[in-house]
Amino acid sequence: MVSSIGTGVPKAIGILAGALITHEAFKAGTKLGYGDTDVQTADEICDVFIKHQSSSINSEALESLKSSRRVQLLDDRLVEHFRRIKNVATSITSQMVGYSLPLGLCVGAVALPGVFGGLCAAGLILGGAKILLTDVVGIGKK
Repeated sequence: MVSSIGTGVPKAIGILAGALITHEAFKAGTKLGYGDTDVQTADEICDVFIKHQSSSINSEALESLKSSRRVQLLDDRLVEHFRRIKNVATSITSQMVGYSLPLGLCVGAVALPGVFGGLCAAGLILGGAKILLTDVVGIGKK
């Protein structure tokens, strides 16, 4: 009975920590990806107006063509959606790479038997306690 509780606790800690870390990476990565997309879209809008404001030839037909091209470039949302998907995927991946050590400890707590799983769970608890004490309480923060 004690043996099953002793192996179940590290696994539960690993599963809970893994879920929390993955959730945090997805939320932060999505937020960063959307922000990057907004910045890139704003840069593209500026480029469209700068490139299409002047020409070497003064012509009504050319201005009409430029105006329709400008409207097409500014109203095209397909490129923005693909850019958003790329930026969100890149940001989530970046966040997951940043959490690689805690995720490795989560896998170790769930997959490794006995003492090794317990050591991984202890590493997760110590890491979480350090983050709480540093970032929430402010102990040791410079």
